[in-house]
Amino acid sequence: MRLSHKIRPMGMRRQSWPKCRGVIIRGRLFDQRDVVLIRDVIRRHPDWNRTKISQRVCQLLGWIQLNGLPKERACRTALSQLELLGFLRLPPPQQSNCGGKPPKAHDLNDARLFGPPVDTMPHRLEIRPVSTPDDARLWNSAVARHHYLGLTTPVGKLLRYLFFAEDVLLGAISFTGACWSTKARSTAMTAIGLDPSPAPEFIVSNNRFIILPNVTVKNLASRMISGSIRSLRTDWSLRYSHAPLFAETFVDTDRFKGTSYLAANWIPVGMTKGYAKRGHHHFKHERPKLLLLRGICPRFHARLAQAYGGYNGR
Repeated sequence: MRLSHKIRPMGMRRQSWPKCRGVIIRGRLFDQRDVVLIRDVIRRHPDWNRTKISQRVCQLLGWIQLNGLPKERACRTALSQLELLGFLRLPPPQQSNCGGKPPKAHDLNDARLFGPPVDTMPHRLEIRPVSTPDDARLWNSAVARHHYLGLTTPVGKLLRYLFFAEDVLLGAISFTGACWSTKARSTAMTAIGLDPSPAPEFIVSNNRFIILPNVTVKNLASRMISGSIRSLRTDWSLRYSHAPLFAETFVDTDRFKGTSYLAANWIPVGMTKGYAKRGHHHFKHERPKLLLLRGICPRFHARLAQAYGGYNGR
């Protein structure tokens, strides 16, 4: 039986895989060693479904929750993304994704991700909504390569933008439905007389924002963020038939200061509690994050600014 596993049928050649130089998915870095390990699990267990594969991969990589259970959901997302990148091949899914569309395949070596240096403020900043398969692949590629949290499978409402100057890609941003609940946000909503219920529809969450490494222009980030808010005011209403009043974002203060958001008149309203999780070789703690809010409607932004002593401009 062991010998039969080593014999390839006549005419079948060994799969040639690209080398993985490192990609961040669900906050975890996957390198070539990880990809080889995962491919070996798939090869050794051809009768396993994706759930069994993800359970085994979690065990081998030490991807465990604080309660001791494997992070299966995050792992299945990561495996799907690695397959889209061409690093492995999974067995067909046993269940559909309930009508949802998987993320468009992307290419981490897309030439548009390596544009010429940009060191002066563009005269015209193009904020392009992602509306075509090519734009979706480009957005996915940029975020998968350059965002520290990597690319995740979108769930629920989602609006994405790409930033260009003279056809040169500068960065990307996205907005989703609000996170379920935070005490700081509930306190802020109560302070201005709005409903503090979980996951309110009148709040959207800025979950990704990047500027490409070749772009080094002072104050451009705040201009991009502000421009996306102005576009969001109309685009979200057209797509989802209701107008959001606020945008929220969470800043990891161990990595960033949130300067660009503060310059774009976002208002800090408090810290989250934070949590810890286990990585591949070491413990990685997701420390408390700073919650920032920005009024999409100027009237509500003024009320928030008055309550928190922040900026009152647009």
